[in-house]
Amino acid sequence: SVYHFFRDKDQMLEALGERHDAVLKPAFERVLQRSEAEWATLSPAEVIEHLIGWAIRYFVQHPDALATLDLRDRQVHSDFKALIGRVMRARLGDEQGAATAAIFDAVCLGTLLQTRDQDVASRDTVVAALPDVLTSYLAALEQRRARG
Repeated sequence: SVYHFFRDKDQMLEALGERHDAVLKPAFERVLQRSEAEWATLSPAEVIEHLIGWAIRYFVQHPDALATLDLRDRQVHSDFKALIGRVMRARLGDEQGAATAAIFDAVCLGTLLQTRDQDVASRDTVVAALPDVLTSYLAALEQRRARG
């Protein structure tokens, strides 16, 4: 029985979340170490890949990670939001960058949380499309900014 190892369902889910965090946090730390200059030189597709593409693939490959995804680790979420803000300000300027960062955070988190309750095929389709959606959005914003 699973309860031989865990006191209750909450303890089991916490242990599962910690296992996923052990993989995701070091990868996230590497992303945090990129400079604004590095972020500014990447294409929109590369920005999204380095910013969140790796994490999206992880969630597709480990759907149980979605079941443990919440905001219990507020510091990680806060760091992620700050990183998105830093990257978007480097690419789009302060005002547009801040607005875009808020949208990216809401779209990423909302999509991942919403798809937890979908059937596997629908969930995988939606989550896998997220980097393309964000890449298209970022490319459109950058084109609009370049036109003035």
